[in-house]
Amino acid sequence: MLVNKNNEEKEEIIKVDEKNKAKLMVLANMLGEISEKYPTKESMMKAKDMLYSFSINTNQNNIGNLITLTINYDYINPHFLNDVKEEDFIELIDETLYHQLFTEDFFKETLRNTKANIK
Repeated sequence: MLVNKNNEEKEEIIKVDEKNKAKLMVLANMLGEISEKYPTKESMMKAKDMLYSFSINTNQNNIGNLITLTINYDYINPHFLNDVKEEDFIELIDETLYHQLFTEDFFKETLRNTKANIK
């Protein structure tokens, strides 16, 4: 079951095969690296650092006939910070999920790095 930005539930089944697993792995590696607002890795890293090393981790698993992609966002509770509000974290989460910037160069770089990590 998938839930989109408008809280509408959609059921999508992705067939488990090597090609789809590889596609999802590349997508997972691209997530949170660049976006419309932060079009370079350096600008995204700076945005994360401004939020006390906000981090995004992805994990891909096979469960039976399903491929799952888990996305974890780790950040400091904003109640312990004076200069950062919860909205700042929510804005960056929204940026990484719904405003990804997929360029051909970035795709090729991620694909090359993903292949290198598999070997």
